Amino acid sequence: MKAAIPTFIIKRPQVFGFVIFIIVFVLTEYLTYQRYLIAKDNEQVEVLHEINSVKDRLKTALNYDLTAAKTLAFIVENYGVPNDFDRVAKAILSSNKNIDAIQLTEKGVITHVYPMKGNEAVIGYDISADKNTKAEAWKAFIKKDIYFAGPLKLKQGGVAVIGRLPIFRDSVFFGFSAIIIKLPTLLKAAGIDTLDNTNFIYQLSKVNPSTQQEEFFLSNSAQFDKEQSVSIEVPDGAWKLYAMSKNKNRFYDTIIFSVLGFGLSLMFALFAWYLAKQPEKLNKLVEEKTAQLITIQNSTNTTLNRINDGMISLDNEWRYTFLNDAALATHPKGREETLGKVIWDVHPELKGTIFWDKYHEAMQTKKVIELESNYDPMGIWFLVKVYPSQDGLTIIYTDISLRKKAEEENIITTEKLRQLTSRLQNIREEERTRIAREIHDELGQQLTGLKMDTSWIEKKVVEKDQSLQKRISDMISLIDDTIITVRRIASELRPSILDDLGLITALEWQTQEFEKRTTIKSIFKNNTSDFNPERELSTTIFRVYQEALTNIMRHAHASLVETTIEIIDNYISLIIKDNGRGFDVNEGKNKNSLGLIGMNERVLLFDGILIIESQKFKGTTISLKIPLFKKE
Repeated sequence: MKAAIPTFIIKRPQVFGFVIFIIVFVLTEYLTYQRYLIAKDNEQVEVLHEINSVKDRLKTALNYDLTAAKTLAFIVENYGVPNDFDRVAKAILSSNKNIDAIQLTEKGVITHVYPMKGNEAVIGYDISADKNTKAEAWKAFIKKDIYFAGPLKLKQGGVAVIGRLPIFRDSVFFGFSAIIIKLPTLLKAAGIDTLDNTNFIYQLSKVNPSTQQEEFFLSNSAQFDKEQSVSIEVPDGAWKLYAMSKNKNRFYDTIIFSVLGFGLSLMFALFAWYLAKQPEKLNKLVEEKTAQLITIQNSTNTTLNRINDGMISLDNEWRYTFLNDAALATHPKGREETLGKVIWDVHPELKGTIFWDKYHEAMQTKKVIELESNYDPMGIWFLVKVYPSQDGLTIIYTDISLRKKAEEENIITTEKLRQLTSRLQNIREEERTRIAREIHDELGQQLTGLKMDTSWIEKKVVEKDQSLQKRISDMISLIDDTIITVRRIASELRPSILDDLGLITALEWQTQEFEKRTTIKSIFKNNTSDFNPERELSTTIFRVYQEALTNIMRHAHASLVETTIEIIDNYISLIIKDNGRGFDVNEGKNKNSLGLIGMNERVLLFDGILIIESQKFKGTTISLKIPLFKKE
């Protein structure tokens, strides 16, 4: 039985055509708007990725600059204000190209600055008396850590960021160690090109502590649109960094599709008007269009259901609005029984968990949240990403159990390799001890007996045979040299003094031997008493000390070595300092130096820490810290 066609369609085809025009126009404009939103979201993702990259570069530059402020603060805290401030400041600046000047204040008054040229106007300037600088200087004092003030106009001209680190001497506030980074220098370090970048527009702002108004610092206000930009906070200086895309294609595409939608709507209206005169054809067309809409809807649901990751959507009232097929695995009641229900009613066990906290955080802050958790009855690990929007939350969770299992297996494998290394080192030390003992006892005794027999022969030889007497004397000298060599080899394999007299005596003996062989003045300080650790720990400390001295002899070109051993809070501390030419520690790590790797692995076997600090032409310090009692 065919459906009846309303009478007004037959009598008033123009009205029907107009209605169709409105419907199709609204539909096409809606689809155009959705396409616009998708393009905008993709653009926002691109801008967000770019702005996070800029933020990372900015934080890296500021953290690197922090070293200069800490170096000056350390010198002042421990040694007072250096008389040769310019030389010290120049040395600090030479290692950091991102700093334009360095200052020192006593209380709030600037007393020293380098370079002086161009900065003379700031000497004697009291930052605590100026409302433009007092508030942010006070933040550094309260924080007791560096705080980057500005950007602000400098007294000597220009705009810059000033990082101030409070200095305390004997727990009393002394002043600030300050670094000045001019705005162009900071932007260059962060990789922000405000003029020539063809893809993005950047802006940097900060709330003025006096006026509480947001101020912008980059000279592109005409191009910058705050509403179209993405922003993130830079906590080290309480700044806000904006970025927006220069891409205009999204707007033009929207206009084009909107015009096409209007034309399409007009065509449909004319077509509907034509069909209104032919009822049977119109009914058939309606059926076809309905089928197409159903197909589109089914196709959309099919696409989302093919995703392997679980995906759910919640509205602002925490009610389910969508679940794909993968999400149904954690919703046994099914899609129909879950949609429209509040998530905390469906999963009451989530209340008070990390999911409760993170979902609420995302809903309140409208920021993307990412977390890993194994909150699951089967112990399955999930990577959960929460994407907030004006309509609620979209949650996508991925099973990462295989990755977590691989990480755990990697940890177990690493531990087994370290245990094997420990075993091999113990076997090596035992073998070296055995060989050293056999060389010292057996070969040494045999050489001693050979010397005695040779000396007896020398006495029996007729004095007139001088050539024979000289030959025998040379043999005795050679035997003496061989005995010394045998003792040296045995000592290098395993010093008997380490087993007989203990670690401290062995370290003192090694220090003396090192000074004899190299003529490098060596000082050994023992701040322990009655200290003799177990054999394996003694061997580890002694071998690390040997390797450190070997490296100094080969590479350092030092004239002085100072070694200190002491016990602090149930930890053995061994510090070795030299005044040699130093080296780049990161470069040494990148070259995978076997000596450094071996030292570090020995220490790790005893849950210890090995720290190597060095600067070119400023010497090297090796710090070893091992607990007296190894954890099982």
